[in-house]
Amino acid sequence: MVAATKITIEVDVAVADILRRADAHARARGETLSTYLERAVPRDVVKDTPTIEDDKARIARQTEAWNRFVREMTALVTASVPPGHVADDSRDSIYD
Repeated sequence: MVAATKITIEVDVAVADILRRADAHARARGETLSTYLERAVPRDVVKDTPTIEDDKARIARQTEAWNRFVREMTALVTASVPPGHVADDSRDSIYD
């Protein structure tokens, strides 16, 4: 475990008050302030904000997953439906 490093920053009184209250909540739960804030503060504030490259990589992964799903479903249908079978989706066929 790496020892915590302390730094001093200047904040306005309102922010200092919020941090004091958050620290009291953390201590009441047996947590450190940093652990409490990592859980309580939205992820994009605590962690690095995603970059355009992160978004492009996510889109590429999602696109590949979708394409794989389509390929697998196409293969499933091809293997499951008899050759020459035509699905009759007309409403008329439900009354025959």
